[in-house]
Amino acid sequence: MISENKIKHCLGVARACRGLAISRNLPDDMADAMFIMGLLHDIGYEQEPDSNHGHRSFEMIENFMKYYKEANDAIMCHGLVTADMQWSIFDEVLNQADMIISHDGSHTTIADRLKGIRDHWGEDSIHYKHALEVAEKIKTLGKENKDGV
Repeated sequence: MISENKIKHCLGVARACRGLAISRNLPDDMADAMFIMGLLHDIGYEQEPDSNHGHRSFEMIENFMKYYKEANDAIMCHGLVTADMQWSIFDEVLNQADMIISHDGSHTTIADRLKGIRDHWGEDSIHYKHALEVAEKIKTLGKENKDGV
């Protein structure tokens, strides 16, 4: 499992990568890629907490790239529901995960997550309205059990 310090390290490395790319006048898209590279460089520690973490990080990123289109579409549209939208398994998983993890990274129920969004953004905010739609979609998919997972 990745520790809180490792997460902070990864975010710091990501920011440093982006900053170095910008200082070298590299294109914005390359700087973005370098930020993501820095963010993910130690992701292998999640499953391989030894010296082989670099190789496992690469495998995980390679697997992400295998499903890039589906994952990219899910990332771009997460938190949104339209009448004609068909959710892929990537949409279902990302939106459900987003609704059961609170802003501080702890597990929560969808009801509590909605309350947190409402309390933070306001009942009339677009954020809260979208979250309500996502919660309803999850409910209609029958994906929530008694623990909110």
